Amino acid sequence: MEEITIIKPDDLHIHLRDGVDLINYAIESSKQFKRGIVMPNIVPPITTVTDVEKYRSAIKTAAPDFEPLMTFKMLPSTDPDYIKDLMACGVIAGKFYPAGATTNSEDGIRDWKVMIPVLTVMEELGMVLSIHGELPGSFIMDRERDFLPILIEMNEMFPKLKIVLEHVSSKDGIECIKSLPKNVVGTITLHHLLSTIEDAINDSNNKCMPIPKFPEDRDAIITAVLSGDSNFFFGSDSAPHKIESKNCFKAKAGVFTAPVLLPKLAEFFENNGALDKFEGFVSKIGADFYGLPYNNSKIKIIKKTMIVPEEIAGVRPYLAGETISWSLDL
Repeated sequence: MEEITIIKPDDLHIHLRDGVDLINYAIESSKQFKRGIVMPNIVPPITTVTDVEKYRSAIKTAAPDFEPLMTFKMLPSTDPDYIKDLMACGVIAGKFYPAGATTNSEDGIRDWKVMIPVLTVMEELGMVLSIHGELPGSFIMDRERDFLPILIEMNEMFPKLKIVLEHVSSKDGIECIKSLPKNVVGTITLHHLLSTIEDAINDSNNKCMPIPKFPEDRDAIITAVLSGDSNFFFGSDSAPHKIESKNCFKAKAGVFTAPVLLPKLAEFFENNGALDKFEGFVSKIGADFYGLPYNNSKIKIIKKTMIVPEEIAGVRPYLAGETISWSLDL
């Protein structure tokens, strides 16, 4: 096959940062994606209607053809009565960060049960709960696994609440989601499809949270994606950090995958004889879960080699310097 034309996809978990850098990152994502669920853990975080409207406007100014789907950062102080206002201004999900689990999460949640009043309103209104599902304090390789009992308890207490376990990174996470009702799903990133802990150890640019794990975890993620299971859909968790904050002691967690996503995913599905699953994974399954119409525009990926740049806007992208067998037809 020399070209693939699919519905222009959605990136259902993306970090665009803010300020001057936002312009570069929003433009990069708009080349490949029509919509994106934008994470709220900038500084200061997105917690109010004013924050949402200001951030959405900045994204639209930077990339007019890109539709940001907005989230808010859930805090222990979040007022349950305020959820209606957030939803009325277009917020699609509340993002739950355990305190200290990832970038800019120091003000996150230490005891999930303090959020019961907020989750009650979210369930009533149909707002999605997006979770960074790791238990701080556990051994780094076990943090996702150790969070799963909380996920199960949440689902039992709120059986109608739509829940997304973001960036699933373990066999345990895959199996847990498959065992739960259909209102609990998981997003899967490109880097968790391809990488293991060895890649993160060998190159700090591959460090992310949750950390990539063992080959058997990666294999479980691959199997879930290739099966076309509607429990799983694409969310890149593309998270740019400047080169100086990655190539240093205590490198920041985050992988800038945005520049390579669709070409590398096309290569992945082709190599696994599953190009028929590509469009569903990136363009349909997630839209169905969120109740969104499919995008009415298309994008073409062509069989032409792409050499990944060493640097884009001060950031080293994922797979920098490597050759991918597909490219965007721009």
